[in-house]
Amino acid sequence: MKLEVAIGKSILLMREFQKQHNIKGQCITNVQYLYDAMKHNAKYYGFQSNEIVVRPVIVLSNDSYNNVTNIVSGHLVVMINDIILDPSYEVFSKPNKIYFKTIHEFTNSFDKTIMKREFNVRELMLMHIKFEKFANDITRGKFIICDKEFYDNQADYVETKLKTLYNCDLIPITTPFL
Repeated sequence: MKLEVAIGKSILLMREFQKQHNIKGQCITNVQYLYDAMKHNAKYYGFQSNEIVVRPVIVLSNDSYNNVTNIVSGHLVVMINDIILDPSYEVFSKPNKIYFKTIHEFTNSFDKTIMKREFNVRELMLMHIKFEKFANDITRGKFIICDKEFYDNQADYVETKLKTLYNCDLIPITTPFL
């Protein structure tokens, strides 16, 4: 099985685990696990690991049924060859979402009068910058998670389900001593 397929199945299983356990606010830990799994298994699957990076994003979702617009700044994703992989069920499950990779991309998507009226751009920028540091730390190999127990439980769930459901092995990841 190719790494792309194994990672795709891993992401689906991660979201399933998060939904079942009502996990929220754990994008750093989610991305840390996905990034670790991809980097750790890239060579095994004949994949170039230097193309895998963690990036902060701003996510805009529009629930037209309930007439609600939601903005998430301070969110991390894994990117490979400019493709966004979002392992966080909480954000991925939002309807009609658009991912913005930069503040500039986000602000240029709206008329300036709407921007001033609808969004606290300063807060969005500060949160995006804060998460840029987290993204750079993870990409440089620093291990940062919010909840070690959640990281380990989700890893066990994903790796066990991959093996039993898909006969697919990821090289197990062990967390560094914290």
